[in-house]
Amino acid sequence: MNKIDLLKEFEETLYHNLLCYSENNLMNKPKEKYDDEWKETREKIGLLKEIMKDVQKNIQGEIWYSVRNEKLDVLGSFYTLNEAIFFAEKKKKEYMRNYDRSKVWVEIEGETEEIYVAKGYDREETEEFE
Repeated sequence: MNKIDLLKEFEETLYHNLLCYSENNLMNKPKEKYDDEWKETREKIGLLKEIMKDVQKNIQGEIWYSVRNEKLDVLGSFYTLNEAIFFAEKKKKEYMRNYDRSKVWVEIEGETEEIYVAKGYDREETEEFE
């Protein structure tokens, strides 16, 4: 989860509250006796949208880390290297259990240099009994 995901979750909660305080599904008129709550919730939604825009602008200038597999498929993007490493290690274990994969790594978006390698291990060769 990142900042935008959290803000979207708050936005959903506020819209739910607005629906509860509204007379109809269009949410354009408050229920009787809920005028103040309805107005306050609409204000909160407006403020939250402004905050979301500010956060998105700030994020665009920051470094993001991508977790990619050996086929260069992006498995996830993260704000901090520690989050990316944790996710890469988790994916490595998952891949080793379910697929014939040997490597998952973290790289800075837009650069090809590997800054951390979550190395897998070779699959054991087993002999079949006759």
